[in-house]
Amino acid sequence: GVARGILGTAAFGPLPLAAFVEALDGRLAVSIDIAEGMVRTAGWLESGSLMTAAALDRCTSAGVTHVVCTAIDRDGTASGPDLGLLREVRGRFDGVVFAAGGIRDAADVEAVRATGVDGVVAGRAVLEGTLQL
Repeated sequence: GVARGILGTAAFGPLPLAAFVEALDGRLAVSIDIAEGMVRTAGWLESGSLMTAAALDRCTSAGVTHVVCTAIDRDGTASGPDLGLLREVRGRFDGVVFAAGGIRDAADVEAVRATGVDGVVAGRAVLEGTLQL
């Protein structure tokens, strides 16, 4: 089914992630916001010791089926997606993956698609007209 909600940095806070999955009847997308290989929390202001792989493993264990992977250092920069990060996420997570951060144009969408990721989140590129829907 389609996700009912997107859970941001709270997914990696003190409450068990499985509780959120259960509350939304499994229809949840978790946003994994990454900078320099580490998950950022508290509105991207804090970085703990949770690495990308551990965050994805935690999502899988909790029954999460959809993730949005944001390359924080590229978000809103129109500098292109972090294809290495996306390949890592795709290789580690069997569910649906959406990429966010740095998408500029149709060529970036195709490059993301080539990593096996299911879709993109594009804001600035759409607003500035460099990516036509």
